[in-house]
Amino acid sequence: RKVDTFSQYDNVFAFIAGNEATNMVNNTDTSAFVKAALRDVKAYIKSKNLSIPVGYATNDDADIRWQLQTYFDCGSEEEQADFYGVNLYEWCGNTATFESSGYVDVVKNFTNWDVPVLLTEYGCNAVKPRTFPEIASIYGTDMTSTFSGGFVYEYVEEDNEYGLVSVSGNTGKKTADYDNFKKALAAVNPKGVTMNSYTPSGKQQSCPAVGASHAWMASSTLPPTPSNATCECMMKSLSCVSKLKTVPTSTDDLASFGKSVGNIFGTVCADVDCGDVSTDATKGVYGKYSFCNAVERVSWVMNAWYVEQRGVDGSCDFGGFAQTTKATLKDDSTCSDQKDSSTSSGGSSSSKNGDEDSDSSSSKSSGASGTAALSAGAAMVLAAAVMF
Repeated sequence: RKVDTFSQYDNVFAFIAGNEATNMVNNTDTSAFVKAALRDVKAYIKSKNLSIPVGYATNDDADIRWQLQTYFDCGSEEEQADFYGVNLYEWCGNTATFESSGYVDVVKNFTNWDVPVLLTEYGCNAVKPRTFPEIASIYGTDMTSTFSGGFVYEYVEEDNEYGLVSVSGNTGKKTADYDNFKKALAAVNPKGVTMNSYTPSGKQQSCPAVGASHAWMASSTLPPTPSNATCECMMKSLSCVSKLKTVPTSTDDLASFGKSVGNIFGTVCADVDCGDVSTDATKGVYGKYSFCNAVERVSWVMNAWYVEQRGVDGSCDFGGFAQTTKATLKDDSTCSDQKDSSTSSGGSSSSKNGDEDSDSSSSKSSGASGTAALSAGAAMVLAAAVMF
């Protein structure tokens, strides 16, 4: 829906599939699901005959910086981020420099990158008022050969005091940051790369090795593309299902629902194989119904218990959470073949068997995009809609 809605506007230049989803060492496996979403959004955009790039934005955590940027660059073209964004707040005040802020090191990390790289957030406010001295480097010779400009954080003033404009009702008022930002932009004259002088030279990266010793736990084998038709088919094969038909939306109801679902999974899956609704992003193993929603997956789990107990009285109750129903399919043998007719499949690089070797990495060189820097002027007006 977000693609359909935002693609109607001619000032939308790109979509961001995720922003800082993986932001520390202990949640790197999250990236497998974000990259799968990126793949599927790209496929959907292509099916609509649109040409809008889809990228990812990171918080630039030093412990996982390299792993993150290579992970979203590796793999097939269908899975690769079209651009990569870095949220960077290290340049604070006028006494900082390109070198002391660490910007120089970030630029070195992306030398000869094969897709565009830009700052998806910048503008430290530890020193006020902000005068944005980093703009001279962002749109000058320090960075334009590698980075494609960026977005200052942020337009509307919030409690964190980063806004360029304070808004009250329908009225907006410029902050001191607004004028300083405008002045800093007026002082630069970025030089873009003309097509005639552009020579692709970048190289696509290998996927990072997986394992605790590598500080990376996301397999290059991605989750399969979700299919509502598959999940609906599976539900028709069950005899014990959740009384709730949809996942609650209110905070209190959602918390209660989550607790109940967690307890059911914990109890049943201790005795019954729940692989069909489970995931292991580190091993690259995803159950055939792992992409179904929480109501559908907990229904599968409760039905598995009900079948295991051979339908004895009370085996489909779960504290009043479940109810019996008449299955309209004999079994689920054909459900994995069901595909949604209204959306395009992004395909699947996934396998129930997982990775061949979680510590191995593969390389594919690409010269099609080279450094692939967008013109700095284009990046300054780029409008991105965060997908998730």
